[in-house]
Amino acid sequence: MQQSKTPADDTQKKAPGFMMYDDVSAALQELDDTELGQVMRAVITYKLTSECPTGLSRMLAMVFALLRGKIDDDNARYIEKCAKN
Repeated sequence: MQQSKTPADDTQKKAPGFMMYDDVSAALQELDDTELGQVMRAVITYKLTSECPTGLSRMLAMVFALLRGKIDDDNARYIEKCAKN
């Protein structure tokens, strides 16, 4: 799942990273190393480019959806906090 797109345009503020929460970590513990690698690559790509992955199995797509929701929520809070400052 290699993608050559550069990070998202700087005109759109984004949080500088993402948090891994315990509730999602429990789901990740159930994955084998290959599956975990696929999900983490998808998460990193999504965080940098805002592009959703293609080619994940249904199970991995569900895990990714959990992580994507957390990333999006955290990013919205970050943008809101920046707007207040």
